[in-house]
Amino acid sequence: MELKVAVKAVIIKHGRALVITRSKDEMAKSEFEGIEIIDLPGGLIETGESIESALRREIMEEVGLTVDIVKPILVSDHFGHGLHIVGILFLCMYKSGEVVLGPEHDGYYWVTPGELREMDSSCWAIERVELGLKEYYRCTDSR
Repeated sequence: MELKVAVKAVIIKHGRALVITRSKDEMAKSEFEGIEIIDLPGGLIETGESIESALRREIMEEVGLTVDIVKPILVSDHFGHGLHIVGILFLCMYKSGEVVLGPEHDGYYWVTPGELREMDSSCWAIERVELGLKEYYRCTDSR
């Protein structure tokens, strides 16, 4: 079984989180059964790359935004055919830029958890967005 490490971001702007939708080509070539159309920006860490550098690179490649990385908020395991991915989810704050999607995605939304539930009630991203917003409010309330 091959082991890889991936980073994902809950990017917050004005109390809403960014979610992106996977393109049909991306859905078709996925190594995971049951992959969902809703996604969060991020991807695999390359050999020799730091975690934060990988996260910034993936965010720029997938959505063209600059962010402040606040902190990691979740570590999880994901299994596919002969593949084990350790995922690290980060809370990030929007800093600058306009969303420009890379070829793997074909849509985006700035959402609340309630809006995300209306879009896709089975989406794994709902709990990630809820966690990100909870941590966001915890961080901003303590300032």
